[in-house]
Amino acid sequence: MKKNNRILVDTNIWISYLIGKTLAELKGIIENPKIEVIVTDELISEITATFERKHLVKYFKDDEYTDFWNYLNKICLNIKIDTIPDICWDVDDNYLLALADQTNCGFIITGDKDLLVLEQ
Repeated sequence: MKKNNRILVDTNIWISYLIGKTLAELKGIIENPKIEVIVTDELISEITATFERKHLVKYFKDDEYTDFWNYLNKICLNIKIDTIPDICWDVDDNYLLALADQTNCGFIITGDKDLLVLEQ
């Protein structure tokens, strides 16, 4: 698949999307048959941990949680990262950059300022 057809959606975007914060256009992007959404076990673990944060639990009912994981499993390609180099000052973001590099990802969709400053 061509580089620009693969996207990586960061945890903060998934959570905002689910809470309903002005990301309605994301559904159109991720469901586009020309787009391949990639994830990795590290991203899934981060999303899970974020769901469990006390201040966010109130936003999600059990059925929404289950529906989300079913949806993610349906639309995403789960990739195992070979190696995670130390390339970002925020070491928690290194796996995202490694995943993007390993899969020739065209775009990382994020609100994380530490990643946004990298631009490319």
